[in-house]
Amino acid sequence: MMLHELWLQSGIGQRRWEGLPDDVRETITVHFTAKRGDRCDFWSNEDVSVWRNRLCDNVLPEKTCRLSC
Repeated sequence: MMLHELWLQSGIGQRRWEGLPDDVRETITVHFTAKRGDRCDFWSNEDVSVWRNRLCDNVLPEKTCRLSC
């Protein structure tokens, strides 16, 4: 199964960055920043909020990795 499919099924993408509580945004930022290179180098130079909203917008499914990546 593609990560993108899991993302869609989870419903998480309906929650925009701006609508997340501050503590959740802080946690996402910490984890994303620590693992930035593990994201198959996609969007690695973008701000976390831009990356997160791009996932929510569902515009780049071809850039998601398989679970085995």
